[in-house]
Amino acid sequence: QNLVLHLLRKRVGENEQSLVTRLEDEAKELNHLISDILEFSRLENARFDKGAKRRDLEVLLAPQVERCKIDLKQTLSFRSEATCAKAFCEETLIIRCLNNLVGNAIKYSGQASQIEVSLANHVKDGQQLISMSVSDNGPGIPENKLVDIFDPFTRLDASRDKKLGGYGLGLAIVKESMRIMGGSVTAKNREQGGLSVTLVFKQ
Repeated sequence: QNLVLHLLRKRVGENEQSLVTRLEDEAKELNHLISDILEFSRLENARFDKGAKRRDLEVLLAPQVERCKIDLKQTLSFRSEATCAKAFCEETLIIRCLNNLVGNAIKYSGQASQIEVSLANHVKDGQQLISMSVSDNGPGIPENKLVDIFDPFTRLDASRDKKLGGYGLGLAIVKESMRIMGGSVTAKNREQGGLSVTLVFKQ
């Protein structure tokens, strides 16, 4: 596909170059969609390895957040209040979750927004848990859509999503990843403005 477009670009005139560029963009978007569909399908049928190791989320996530800062217009920071950052998780899945959540915040919170990735310990029903939150100070989303955003192909604003790219699979992949790892994901609008998505892991 890329080779065909490359050959086409060499054969068409200057006036048609913009059309080839559009075809290239559409092809990239289609490839990304196919990749996400395959990943979502794989996760739906996957089972978490019960013998998985406890991994240090701070060690995994801090360097990845630094990589996400490259060529970034928004402010992105990492903060950990966890006294113990180890949790039962799968490295590839947690990195994918982080990238999807940060990517969403970058797209929808505005160019001047502040995005924060944070870790914290807490206890629920006597069980030790650790949460990872990705928060921004953007416009947030309607309260009645906070649950729906984790459903496959959910697009809150079709025109906006079409302009920015995406077909509503990023958060669905996050939800399936957390299900596999025995955790959970929730979203809420922040009182001071913006959206916060929180992943909760067992320790």
